[in-house]
Amino acid sequence: MTPPQPVRANIATHDGSAGAAAAVAPGTRYGFIVSSFGILVPERVQSEVVLQPALFPMPLAPAWLLGLMNARGNVAPVFDLTQLLTGTPHPRPTAVLLLDQGPWMVGLVVDKLPHVIDVRDSALESNPIPDSMQPYFIFRGETAGQAWWEFDHRACFAKLAAQDPY
Repeated sequence: MTPPQPVRANIATHDGSAGAAAAVAPGTRYGFIVSSFGILVPERVQSEVVLQPALFPMPLAPAWLLGLMNARGNVAPVFDLTQLLTGTPHPRPTAVLLLDQGPWMVGLVVDKLPHVIDVRDSALESNPIPDSMQPYFIFRGETAGQAWWEFDHRACFAKLAAQDPY
């Protein structure tokens, strides 16, 4: 029996290039929720949602590295950003947001699917991002009481990959 195929939806490339699934107005961004953190899809980065992804665990990998997935013939690592930010593992992932292309492609388990938001400038009253993760998150504003952060996934996962787990 053939396993069920994941459902895919391209949400945008955010650069106005031909082939983008949806045009995003200037000042408007896509955002997604991980735990209680609002995270913005990086500008000019291709992204895609995969529902019900097939994940292949890696032996001896840290708990926040859930495994690998097949992304149109490319292998992409899938990370539990909830665990990196809160220390608590995400329950069974039902949706993965693929960010970027080529060697920078990563999957992030998301709580809610990305949606278009209009981030308003505001002051940050307290920073809930753990100290070890603060270099990779920049506060960008809020909408309806939800703080939104720009996440430098390339720098974060390059740093994590360079760490020796043994």
